[in-house]
Parts: sequence; C-alpha cells; structure tokens
Amino acid sequence: MKNNFQGWPVVTKLLRERVAQEQVALNAGQKAALLAIADRIEHHGIILADEVGMGKTRIAAVLSRCVIAAGGRVAVLIPGGLAANWREELKTAGVTPSAPLLSLRQYMSAWGTETPPASWFEEDCLIVSHAMANWRLGENSHPWRWGLLPELCWQWSERCDCPSLTEPYLKLAAKKISAAIRRLPAVHPARKQIKSLTRKIDWDKALSDKDFGVYSTQREQLETSVGLGLGTFELVIVDEAHKSRGQSSSLNRLLENIIQPASETRRLAVSATPIELDSQQWAQMLARIEVSSPEAIQAIEHYQAAVADIRENYASSLSQQKYYQASAAFEQALSPYLLRRDKREDESVQKFHQHSTRPYRRKKEIVVDTFALPMNWIQAICAAEALSFVSRMHEDSAAQRLRLTVGNGHGIATLLNTPEEGATTTPEAEQRDVTEPETNTRPDKRLQRAKWWQSLLTPILSTDEETPLFTHPAILAAVEAVEEVCSRDEKVLVFGRFTRPMAALVKLLNAREMLRTLESKQDYWPHEQLPASEWQAVQCAWRQLYDGEASQEAINAQLASQYKELDNSRVAFRNSLISRLDEGLSACESHSVKTLFNVFKQRASRRDDNEDLIVVARAIYSLTGTAEERRSPARLADVFTDIVNATRDRDNPDSDEEVDGESQFAEQRWQTVVGWLNEEYSRRESDYARLMNGQTSAASRNLINLAFNRQHSRPSVLVAQSLVAREGLNLHLACRTVIMLHPEWNPGVAEQQIGRVDRLNSLWQKKLEEALSAGKRGDELPTIDFMPVIFKGTYDEQNWQVLNQRWDNLRAQLHGNPFSVSTLQDNAGNREDMQSVIDAAPNFSPLNQKRRPQLFD
Repeated sequence: MKNNFQGWPVVTKLLRERVAQEQVALNAGQKAALLAIADRIEHHGIILADEVGMGKTRIAAVLSRCVIAAGGRVAVLIPGGLAANWREELKTAGVTPSAPLLSLRQYMSAWGTETPPASWFEEDCLIVSHAMANWRLGENSHPWRWGLLPELCWQWSERCDCPSLTEPYLKLAAKKISAAIRRLPAVHPARKQIKSLTRKIDWDKALSDKDFGVYSTQREQLETSVGLGLGTFELVIVDEAHKSRGQSSSLNRLLENIIQPASETRRLAVSATPIELDSQQWAQMLARIEVSSPEAIQAIEHYQAAVADIRENYASSLSQQKYYQASAAFEQALSPYLLRRDKREDESVQKFHQHSTRPYRRKKEIVVDTFALPMNWIQAICAAEALSFVSRMHEDSAAQRLRLTVGNGHGIATLLNTPEEGATTTPEAEQRDVTEPETNTRPDKRLQRAKWWQSLLTPILSTDEETPLFTHPAILAAVEAVEEVCSRDEKVLVFGRFTRPMAALVKLLNAREMLRTLESKQDYWPHEQLPASEWQAVQCAWRQLYDGEASQEAINAQLASQYKELDNSRVAFRNSLISRLDEGLSACESHSVKTLFNVFKQRASRRDDNEDLIVVARAIYSLTGTAEERRSPARLADVFTDIVNATRDRDNPDSDEEVDGESQFAEQRWQTVVGWLNEEYSRRESDYARLMNGQTSAASRNLINLAFNRQHSRPSVLVAQSLVAREGLNLHLACRTVIMLHPEWNPGVAEQQIGRVDRLNSLWQKKLEEALSAGKRGDELPTIDFMPVIFKGTYDEQNWQVLNQRWDNLRAQLHGNPFSVSTLQDNAGNREDMQSVIDAAPNFSPLNQKRRPQLFD
C-alpha cells in the first residue's frame, strides 16, 4: 500500500500549473472550476454541480491526475454503463485507471493467484461501481462471500491461516492485505482500522453465515475488510452523487464502510442535479462530501422561504429586501462547498441570447383535448375517472392503476393483459345485481358500481390485442409530433416509463413510415416481407393514412419487389468494400483498428460463405445512408473505426485495450465485433423507430447510440425507457428534440433527459451557427425543444402540473431564478422589479459573473 502523499498544498500547486500549461484541452469555464477547486480543496470536499453536458468529468479527471502526481490515490465511484466514458477522460488527463470493480465476486477472484497483475491496493486510480456493495449474504451463503472478515482478522492477530476456513483465495487475500498493512506506519488509518476490527470481532458470529444480514455488525465489518483490500484513498470522486440517497443503499455503504480514507481524504461529489425534489436534499449532498454545517442548512431554509414569498410579492419592497438578504446568505453559506456553471455561461447559449429574448430551450406542449376525442375514448376516460369516485382505491389496486395511468396507455396495457379482471360478468348482469332486491347477504354496492364501470371499459378498449394502444390519443399525438420533426430531416428522442405503450409507439411509427416509403418509391424499406408481429400496427396505420383496409398480400408483394433492388445495391457495395476500406484506413493512426481490419480481410478471403463480409457490409451500408458516403474511402474508414469502438463492452476494459500483434487475441476481439454486429443486424423488426429498454443488450445499445448520432442512418426515432437512457448516453449529434411520452415526477430526471441532446458539439449548436451566419435573428433561431405529452382531463395533467412546480423550485435552487418561464412572459410590464430579483440571485459560478444575463431586452 502507498504512503507517500505529499499533501493537498502540492495538489493545489499542480492544479494551477496544469491550468496554466494547458496540457489538457480545457475551456475557460473548466479552467476556472479547477482554479476554484485549488482554492478550496485543502480545507474540505467539494460539490461539482455544473449543468449537464458542460464537461464535469474532464475537470474531475484533471484533479485526479494532480492527486496521483502528488503521490495520492483516487477512487471513482460510478453508476453502471459509465466506465468507458470515465476511462477515456482519465486517459486523456494522463491517468491509467483500473479495471472497473463491479462485484464482490470480481473483487475476490483477483486474489486467486500468488502473482496477480496488481493487487487492488496497488492501483493509483480505482473505478468502482455504485452497485459493488449489493451483496447476497445470509444463511447458506458460500464462505467466499463472507469469509474475508474472519480470515483477515485471524491472519493479523495470529499470523497464520484461520483453521475454520479452507478457501485458498481467502487465505491469499488475507495474507497479502495484512502483509501490506504491516508495512505501513503505526499511525496510518488502515493499520488503526484493522486493529479495531480485530479487537471488536465476535468470532462465533464472524464464522456463521446467517449472521451477515443487511444491518448486522458482521456485514459492516466485512465491508471494512473488503475496503482494506482496496487500500486507502486521498481523493474519492462520487459521480452522479445525487443517486442512492438511502442510508442502506449500496453507494452509501461504499462511502461509509468500504472506501477507506487516508489521513487527508477529500471527496468530490459530481452531479448536475444535487437536489431534485426539495431543498432539504442539500443536507444529504453536504454529507456526501463529509460536511456538516448547521449554518448552511439554516440559510437554505431561509432562502427557500424567501423564494416562495418573492414569487407572490415580487413588487413588494419588503419581500425584495428579504429575498436579497436570504440570497446573499445562501450564497455565502454554500460557496465554500459548491461550484456550478450553468448553460448561460456556454458560448453558444450566450450567442443565442444576444439575438433572441426567448429561452434557448423551448417547451412545446403536445396537448390531447379529451372533449375533442372520438366518443369511445371520451367514454373510456370518463369511466376511468368514475372509478376514483366509486372505488376504495386502496382496496382495488387494478382500478387505481387504470385511473392513474389511462392517459399514458399503461393502464390500458394492464387491462389488455388481464381483460377479465374486474369484469367477470356482462354489464346487463351487473345491472341486474344492482337493481334486484337485497338478499340475506347484502352486497357491497360500492364494489358493484366499480365493477360495472370497469366492465364498461372492457368492450371499449379490448378489441384486438394491441389495437387500443395504436389508437390511443396520447400515442397518436406523439406520432404526429415525431413525424413533423422527422420531416425536417432531424431525429427525435422519446422518453417513456411504461414498456407496452412505448413498444406500440415504435410499431406504429415503423408501420406508417413503411407505408409512406412504399407509396413514394423514393427509398428502400429494408425488409423483404412484413414481420408477423407488425401486421396489427400496419392495419391501424393504413386506416389512419388511407381509406379501406390493408392487404397483407399486396404489401408483401411491394416489399419483395423493392427489396430486390436494395439487395442488388448492397451486393455492389459489398463487392468494393474491402478495397475502399483498405485505401481509407491507410491514414488511420489506431493500431488496433488496423489489426482488426487485417483479421477481417483475411477471414473474408478464406471463407466461402463470406459471413463476416456480409454483416460488416450491411452495418456500414446502414450507417452511411447516402451514395456519396458509400463511395468515399475516408468516410467508410471512419464508419469502420466507429463500429470497432462501439463494439466495446462499456464496463469491460479488456475490450478497450489495444489489440496486440498476437493473432489469437486479435481473432478473439474480431469475433466479438462480428458477434455484436450479427446480434444487431440480423433483427427482423423495422428500424425507422427503435425501442431501448432494460431488455436491450449492451451490443444493441452501443450500436443504436452510434446510428442515432448519424444524420442519415436509422433509427430516426429512439424511444427510450427513462431508467435506461437518461444518463450515460450522448445522443446530441443529430437530434435536438426530446418528447416526454410519460411525464416524470422528478425534475432532476427531466433535466437529465433534456441533457442527452443539450451537450457540447450538439446539432443545436451546429444549426445555431448556420442560422447566425445566414443572418437569422429572434424567433428564426433554432432551439432545443422538449415536448411533454399532456392528456387533459386525466391524471397525466396533474402529474405535469406537479412536475412544473417542482421544476420551478429546482431552478430557484440551482439556476438562481425564482420565477417560472410563464411568469416572466406574462409579467413583462414588471421587468424592472423581476430583473432586480434575478440580478440578486445566488451565483456559484467559478467565473464570478455576479450579474446574470438579462432575461429581457
């Protein structure tokens, strides 16, 4: 274990030198942030809360480099799926990170040999998953899961193996850990910790599997034992630090028990949304950086009260004075710990506001008016709402789900899954039950009325399997909005929560686009025959676009005819692909890409079936999209390189290493590439719109991400489950529109969703530059559009109202703007009073721009 940290004054000196020398590409805001960190980190931890897409990871990576250069060690705690991003940024900053530590099994397997490549405690920079501490312990769990605690304590106290355990890798681990700790000074925190463990251990319980439950003392001690094997750290970086706030969460156990502090440890909490729902979450964030400040908590509470008051009384001089004082106190209390740059400091956003008074992010509500709907849908909505009056909702969970989610389609999907639920008899029979004289067994009238309303919904909605979802008003409204954006040759990102409505949206979009493609004959549809799973969607799409009914036979004949032309085009492209790639890759600087291309070329020449060539050619053909790109060796080489990079396991560093000259390793790596391409490009489903949810494989996610970021390749529409795609994916190169199919409750989540397209080098920035160069101004300038689907008269409308209120509170806390966008627009006559309040808002930017850009001209 290392014990040569030179101290935080040395780190701050290195930080300032690195900013001055510009050894890593940094913009002005990132440089200012690093200098602000240098001013603070000698004394305490820091919350780095820059808005989404402004380069927080680069800042943290440069700080890591300076800590390591000063002899310290760094732990980076990350959510799943972000390992590749972090490894790339760390390498750019000059740091060689470890393999990401994902699980207890992976941790233990590293001790399995006498001479592993490096023990965990020898790594300068260790990447650890937030979920690493999710362990299955308890009765009948195998000793390898819990045995490190007794083995380590026995080895430390007795200097020999524990006789009650036989697992050799436990003994190796304990031997190496204890030997490393013995070499440390007596005052070192790791030495003190292992002495404390050995003194407190209850040997009977430490050797009993059933005593390692979630809240047990033995589990906490085991976590500490595992942490000692990782070594101690001077810097602990917590990415997405707003996650897993619960006391017993895996992230919290990592921070409190597993990650062992050195003598002078600092924490850097990285999060674009350090608070999400209420101002009390500031206390949790401060705790994440080990800061306890009653004065700060009091200032936070006073500021929140002042914000509520000024919203109602912005013209009152007394309210203004209270706000000014509370804002100043809030800024003073949090400034030592909090750094936050927001988009108003972004160069493109500033350019936009020089020529427009509008927000650069534009909210465009997709409103579904209940009373403008067909009668069957009006009846469905009324019946669902009626359930809220006649049901005891806590007793009838199905009725509750239906009423709360009928507006977004999830409730209907539930009804389709169990059409008999709550409707076991006909409406006539239910009516008889209600009107017949009472018997000795008095029925529950409320329950009968609820069942009657539910029985009405069944014939209204349960027609042919998914058909009600293909005609659902919210889905049709989303389809219209999507197709309007795609008609401008731009892509659309749709976020939702419920899989069945999202899948229906994807199928309907694909069906409508297929029919239009066949009608126009200006492009090819990449299928020879209609998949059976898409027929119902095609029938509904036909009724929506044309008169009469669709003919499956006629559509399949059209598909087969046009597919022959597409296949001929693919064959011609495939025949010239290798020679063009050979030419284009001659200028490639990546040794691994060239090595893999050589493997591809050799396999293609010696295999009669040409399977590799077929799938690679199909992937590149799909990712190029235009004849000009397909003829360019340089563009084809770029696409091939992108495919190689995309087919890396994002959490497996082995797939990210340079392929060396030994043929077997290159062959294995190439087989991985081909396997991923086969998985993605052998799909039978249409790909104009794609669904990304928890069932989507890592291979498909990476390749979908790659394709979505290319203007002329499919998918044109990505319908993503919020939990899967709201973090870790950059989807901004060909898209500036986000549709929120299912509104969230958490404004922090909504911010993350919009942040997928609002990033550096985005399509919006490119279009803004083009518009300004063309002399466009004001309303002609492009915006980043987010479009919530709001079904009036349903619970979705209430959901959106609550989200808006919470979003306003979030803006007041993080953006220093206590007023909603609508309030600013509706009260332009009071611009002077409102602007004075905005000017006095708290500002945590390291650029020290005390005055915010004006929101009025």
